[in-house]
Amino acid sequence: MNIAITGVSGYIGSKLLAYLDRQDNIQRIVGIDVQAPSVKSAKLKFYQHDVRQPFGDFFIENAVDTVVHLAFILRPTRNTTLARQVDIGGTMNLLDACRQAKVKHLIYLSSHTAYGAHKDNPVPLTEDSPLRPIPGFQYSHDKVEIEQALCDFGASGNNTTITILRSCPGVGANAVGTATTIMFTPFVMLGITGSDAPMQFIHEDDLINIMAMFIGRGKGGIYNVAGDGTLKYSEVARLLHKRLLKLPFKLLEAAVSFAWAVHIQSAAPAGCLHFIQYPPVVSTAKLKRELGYEFMYSSKEALSALADCDIMRRDKRKNRG
Repeated sequence: MNIAITGVSGYIGSKLLAYLDRQDNIQRIVGIDVQAPSVKSAKLKFYQHDVRQPFGDFFIENAVDTVVHLAFILRPTRNTTLARQVDIGGTMNLLDACRQAKVKHLIYLSSHTAYGAHKDNPVPLTEDSPLRPIPGFQYSHDKVEIEQALCDFGASGNNTTITILRSCPGVGANAVGTATTIMFTPFVMLGITGSDAPMQFIHEDDLINIMAMFIGRGKGGIYNVAGDGTLKYSEVARLLHKRLLKLPFKLLEAAVSFAWAVHIQSAAPAGCLHFIQYPPVVSTAKLKRELGYEFMYSSKEALSALADCDIMRRDKRKNRG
């Protein structure tokens, strides 16, 4: 099997590369990213390339039959044009490459944010629940638009099986300092008065194992991905040893909006606050039923792995100081 990974040098891409390097049924791994991955693999043929530019030749030259698409901008950005060029434009180039190389299977890592953060969201959300991205949070809008493009591509007679994984935040020992954990990096976590909503996480190892199962089975479909159980927002703060500062939503929204607008903070626009107030909680019943997958880590255990590693790194810095 010859596999291509876009965004191969990122957090999840690097983990997936290391995993696939150990699999005997994988002959070649085509990696595409703007910077070289830190993980080394004799199977890897790396292309330092921006997905905003076409790359069909890479797939044809290497007889790629399976693709994992991880190239997207996760960190909130004021440069919405660039984000759309990478997220949407990059995906269009990917689909052209898949068409040219007659790729058999395409796996896309989407997000549970595609469901939006709404007070009337059912708990839990199933794969049939409507996608309702919220205004002011481009990431969720881009995910919905990409999902639609992938579904259209899969239905257009290209004979490419499409797999979409709507994942909650992936965390673990390797997530420290990544864009995935940006909301947890300050010493103080901001919360909303009167709100202590449940949240879900998935351990990086579970996420890689699930992706590998879909690769191995060539199975298509749309699946929610999240570790078992939930944690209240206050539990998240406690587990990460952060002080929780709660403010009324309107006040917090105004403060975050102003700080974002004048570049006092670059962590997130105010739209992200909705995902603290009404975070989507997804059902993984379909994944468990159809794949028979049993999660190794609960949501709490996944976040604990991140917290433990973060504490160890801070202690090491203190000792060096």
